[in-house]
Amino acid sequence: AEAVGSGLSDKEQLELDVEANMLKHQAVQDTFPISLGDFMRLFVEDNAPFGFAKFHLEKGDVAVEATEWKESLAAIGFSRELRFIKPLAFSIGPNKTRALKVQRYKRFGDEGLVLCSSTSLEDIPSGDAFSVEDRMFVRATGPRECSVDMRMQVKFVKGTILKRIIDTTTTSETIKWLQDYTSAAKAFGERHTAGEGGAPAEPHGAPKDVEDLGDAAGEGGAAPWRRQLLGGVLLVLAAMFALLGVLERTGGAVGPAAGVPGGVLYRGATAGGAEELEALRETVDQMREQLRVTGMLVQEQARLIEAYRSELGLEPLLQPAVPPAPPPPGAAGAAPAAQAAGEDAVAAGGGGAADGERRGAAGSA
Repeated sequence: AEAVGSGLSDKEQLELDVEANMLKHQAVQDTFPISLGDFMRLFVEDNAPFGFAKFHLEKGDVAVEATEWKESLAAIGFSRELRFIKPLAFSIGPNKTRALKVQRYKRFGDEGLVLCSSTSLEDIPSGDAFSVEDRMFVRATGPRECSVDMRMQVKFVKGTILKRIIDTTTTSETIKWLQDYTSAAKAFGERHTAGEGGAPAEPHGAPKDVEDLGDAAGEGGAAPWRRQLLGGVLLVLAAMFALLGVLERTGGAVGPAAGVPGGVLYRGATAGGAEELEALRETVDQMREQLRVTGMLVQEQARLIEAYRSELGLEPLLQPAVPPAPPPPGAAGAAPAAQAAGEDAVAAGGGGAADGERRGAAGSA
């Protein structure tokens, strides 16, 4: 089929739209055992049984509200808004934030569709400086099969000292979110196929072995502990890069300066540099708190692992510290007794010397 008024086929139009919406990072490349029409019905259309809104709820977001798809300009397709409140487990600033996800999609006949999302976080530091963009490219590859390619990128609309931190952590978290969504959606699609006569599908979220238990515990709530720990490490590394950037811009020399918090300023820094250093100081304080919380998380996870291994009858991974061996019986009182004996001997010797001095004085007289 050809797109009306364009002279191009649906497939050619699809590939042009994919090229126009290509983003930097590839998060997912997978194949679903369902038709393009079923993909639309299960995951995209209004009231889809496993749409984005449902998965946001599964991941612990609250107050999730999605408007209905509304047809826009022919070149855009359909658009809607999805609002929710996102908990922030280990982010700088508040422990939750309001979020707005603006989505649009366009279907190209029976060839495929392009779904674009742009998410902004309203209550975090520098939240107005960037948006999180992700794209879903779906291509029909057979009567009962379609490929899914998901990409993402953090786009900045203005400068911020937190750019490295935001870009690094947000990219990692968003890729993981998209991968989790794709895995869950594919499992849902397979169950749909199984309901039409295929083999029974394993329930989504059931851990397959002991190694899956740590990740499965994070579903429906905060991110799994491995992701949280990685996020803490990435935040610290990003803060170090930010510090190096300031050193380069200010000359790298340090000296006292009146009126500057902490009394320290980089020599050669401009007034703008001083403000940037103050912002960096606050960031470093936040990183210190991040390290403290991450350490607590590691200790708690180690405790849970040891408890689980104990239930299985396994040896502990972390051996308790061996206390020093107690002294042999009687040894505890031997040292004080010897010390006392020594003191008596010294006292006796001192007394003998005094007697000798008195006798010598008497003889002189």
